[in-house]
Amino acid sequence: DKRKPDELLRVPYGDVGGKGTITRSVLLDVDLEGKALFAVDLSGNSQVDDLPPHKLLPPRPALFTLRPPDSTVATTALSLLSWQRGNVYCGRCANPMIYHSSGRSAKCTTCKTSLFPRYNPVVIMILTCGDRVLLGRSKRFPGRMFSALAGFIDVGEDIETAVVREINEEVGISVSREAVRYVTSQFWGGYIRGFSPELMVGCEVALSNCTPPTPTEEIEEATWFSVDEIRDALARSKDFPHKPELLYVPPPFASAHQLLKRWVSRWCPTHS
Repeated sequence: DKRKPDELLRVPYGDVGGKGTITRSVLLDVDLEGKALFAVDLSGNSQVDDLPPHKLLPPRPALFTLRPPDSTVATTALSLLSWQRGNVYCGRCANPMIYHSSGRSAKCTTCKTSLFPRYNPVVIMILTCGDRVLLGRSKRFPGRMFSALAGFIDVGEDIETAVVREINEEVGISVSREAVRYVTSQFWGGYIRGFSPELMVGCEVALSNCTPPTPTEEIEEATWFSVDEIRDALARSKDFPHKPELLYVPPPFASAHQLLKRWVSRWCPTHS
């Protein structure tokens, strides 16, 4: 097998069909030759084991090593299977739901209520000041892992309002709506929150002064980093496990990584 370590392994259905009962499945893609790619749920089956010479990995370490296209496929699969597990019965009449063959919609067997997967909108942003960027470290992060600030968009908020509020809540810095610049968006599988799917809206907020942050209870530490420090951290972002003395940023599949990579490329055009 010439497959690279950062690629997903796609196996014929027959190789997993005999491993036990497939309780759930979801259609992920159909290629130009008409071959369908499904994700199947084999959880709870004692017969499930490694597929020699390959080994099955838990989601989190696997996502840290996968290249971005495959990490999106993996998180999409995990999110949709988790959605199915959480919606076995109708929320209106409590009767069983029956799923479409694609696994991406469901209908109540009694009251006919239709159900579809939903996104949770999230803003994620970096604060920049010339060749420096402000990142925060959550209490759940290991070692010296720092990332972009982020938070859910509340009902009634637009993107700019959510960015301004989250920055003030997390690091005590006041910014204007006019300073908020949209950069990119990305699907996020939400593996920390039970694979609840999120739409990450990536933004940058440029400041004229490197205002000292005042971390609140949501952030354990916030620091301004130089472009050289972030460039080096990006280069080792796929290393796992981490060395406690080194600075790390999220791996390539994460929105924070992509925001930082774009920012660094403005200062270091050869960085890729």
